[in-house]
Amino acid sequence: MMIEHLEETVIEAYEVLLELETDQASRSAEGKEDTLALDAVAEKAIINRLRKGDIIVTEEQGVLPSNAIFSSEETIYFIDPVDMSKQLDIFLRRCSKEGMKVREALQLTYDFSWDEFNSPVISLTAVQRGQVQANIMLNIPLGRMYVASEEEIYTYTINESSRREKINMTESSFGILPTTSDLPNKPHYGARIKQLNLQNIARHVEPGPHRILFLTDRYNQNQSVGGILSNGEKITEWIGWLAYARQANMAVVEFYVKQGTEEKDQLATPHSSIFTINGSIDISALNKHEKPARYRSLLAVMPTQNLVGFTDNLETEGFSYRIL
Repeated sequence: MMIEHLEETVIEAYEVLLELETDQASRSAEGKEDTLALDAVAEKAIINRLRKGDIIVTEEQGVLPSNAIFSSEETIYFIDPVDMSKQLDIFLRRCSKEGMKVREALQLTYDFSWDEFNSPVISLTAVQRGQVQANIMLNIPLGRMYVASEEEIYTYTINESSRREKINMTESSFGILPTTSDLPNKPHYGARIKQLNLQNIARHVEPGPHRILFLTDRYNQNQSVGGILSNGEKITEWIGWLAYARQANMAVVEFYVKQGTEEKDQLATPHSSIFTINGSIDISALNKHEKPARYRSLLAVMPTQNLVGFTDNLETEGFSYRIL
């Protein structure tokens, strides 16, 4: 697998997105009920550059080809074309002018304050032979790339690609837990945090793929971050975290709703989980799901040293969990 090819693929999607006119970017497009043109053009650009015949799991279109059979021997690509697209859409609508391109709009500020932890990103993750091989993530407003593979983790800005900066995973003591917990249209997110007795440490953040950056030395705020949590979010939003976790040998904890308390959003169960007993990934487990792109997991990633502090305070009456 060529990491450089994956980087170039994401950069091309970024460039296509920047050339969209702002009024076009905010139009509805084919995909999910909330898919926008900005999602669709970035996703299409990535799909067109990936190797024909590989299986692709996308945020907007689902699984390509639609009759795909998942196998651990295949290379599987997971695409989140624009995470936080809703926030980007709001921004573009506020500053849109006739003929203005997304590239020009992003040079404006208005009342938005984009940073490494609160910006729309493009994310591409490759899985092969039971492991996440790489995650490529690009911060759209900042033009900053993040690359995580088994060998290294690094970042650079698009216009200075030769100036790579190494990223280190941190080993901070247990502190806050960034997660998605406070969405008006999804009250079960907050309810689940309370069920697990995590309300005192959970901190609501919007980002999906780039939530992992809270566990790196890119985050230098005063509050210690003990781990991050996927609160039942779709696989394209968190699968890339595992490239970082693998490189730094971090702990992964997956929770399962106990029988009789299943929720309509269909969290992973021990039977349907993509994780094996030894912690590797059995991607063929996605064949058990009618809609594999909507596979959801309640999953935490953290330094191994924080496991005891995390699990000691859990309330698991409605859940079981497994340390991977």
